[in-house]
Amino acid sequence: MIGETKLIQNVVIYGDSAFAEQAYNQIDSDDRYNVVAFTVDESKYNLNTFNQLPVIKFQQLTKYYLPDDIIIFPAIGYSSSNKIREIVAQDIICQGYELMTYISNRAFIGRNAVIGRGSYICEFVSIGMKAKIGDCVIILANSSIAHDVVIENFSFLSHSVIVGGNAVIKHHAFVGLNATVKDHVTVAEYNTVGAGANVINNTFSNAIYVGNPAKIYKTLT
Repeated sequence: MIGETKLIQNVVIYGDSAFAEQAYNQIDSDDRYNVVAFTVDESKYNLNTFNQLPVIKFQQLTKYYLPDDIIIFPAIGYSSSNKIREIVAQDIICQGYELMTYISNRAFIGRNAVIGRGSYICEFVSIGMKAKIGDCVIILANSSIAHDVVIENFSFLSHSVIVGGNAVIKHHAFVGLNATVKDHVTVAEYNTVGAGANVINNTFSNAIYVGNPAKIYKTLT
């Protein structure tokens, strides 16, 4: 509509890693958002600025931005089986801030698909109808998620992952570059699926799977 005013949301990115920089470049180039600062836990505070923006100790963030002023994206990768991202998300919520869900305007989201809070859906991702994406799930570019797929909280899918219809990826899973998960298959919690792996059978929890077809490489403790 001519003359319509766009609502631009101010964003603080939690983190100062390479992934946080990637998130910054994508989010700040999207005209729906304006990144105003980065934040980290005071125990990890090493930089005054990052990408020419201030870095604020999270414990002091309310001195600068109240919960109604900003949304926060938890730009934490898959280290420690995605547990660090879970802890950070809980800290953000406990301080009264809203988790930012980022969905690229170049992603395709099918009818009746649901995407949880704090999730990150990159460009050229396709999510099929009635798929359910949990909280703080990261799906990187060119991945294809078919209809009725369930991806549980705190999982991470790398670039060009393919997940067939009605498959389930349980919480805290990691799926590597160009991996494939067959339809109706369940990838268990705390799984790591290696790059290029082809998962054609249900997996066991706390394990690393590699190969075609994917087999257990190592059990995690």
